[in-house]
Amino acid sequence: MQSKRDQVQAHSFLMGRLSSGLLMADPDAPESPLGRTTRGVVFGLLVTVLLAAGATVYGLLRPGGNDTWRSGESLVVNRDTGARYLYIGGALHPVRNYASARLIGGARMTSVSVSTASLSGTPVGAPVGIPGAPDTVPGPGELDGGAWHVCVTGTEGALPGTGGTPSGGALDPGATTVVAGAPLGSGAIGGDRGVLVRGPDGKEYLVWRGSRLPVDKKSDARNALGYGSETAVPVSAAFLDALAPGPDLAPPDLPERGEAGPELGG
Repeated sequence: MQSKRDQVQAHSFLMGRLSSGLLMADPDAPESPLGRTTRGVVFGLLVTVLLAAGATVYGLLRPGGNDTWRSGESLVVNRDTGARYLYIGGALHPVRNYASARLIGGARMTSVSVSTASLSGTPVGAPVGIPGAPDTVPGPGELDGGAWHVCVTGTEGALPGTGGTPSGGALDPGATTVVAGAPLGSGAIGGDRGVLVRGPDGKEYLVWRGSRLPVDKKSDARNALGYGSETAVPVSAAFLDALAPGPDLAPPDLPERGEAGPELGG
């Protein structure tokens, strides 16, 4: 009489033959049709375990492995705190606003979100950027194409003859202001008129048609141009930098100047 164990083995043998016949078209095949699947599952599990173990060891040896921001071409944003940095000279420098970041990083600068762990261990430098600059930068089609005015305050407010409105003492003499657009009651220096100014280093210039022309103090250039009796207006270096540099106002260098001329007949 067959035991229950014999019956189970016979049933397994019969099912194996049926599976081999259906899957391999050979009921007497020496290899089980499900053996390849079983070996594939076991091999996949082993590979997964090895990869997980390798990632764990790498994370322990080098926490915060994201270091693509070290190229210096991205605005680094700490995803945990929202702080923004620029990686310059081996240090993270907090940037005051997005406009400053674009000016420093260039038009192709991108933003990258990094965790605190990835930033740990990197020295932090001094803040960079323009205080008070905006965090939003307009697109090319949203720019204001109007004129910008760089103004300097004279000793008694507006310079005479410029059409400006006196400041009433609100600004110190020589103060420089930048105005976007045309201020009310203002005007440019008209025609061929110039204004004699003096920079912080004491050097005098003639402001004429948007240029700064250095005046040679050793010569009689001021009197020759009709500015001998005028007092130079003190201006800042920023005002002078906004003007295009021009040639020096000095007598021409003539060959044989001061020497005896040719004899005249008669």
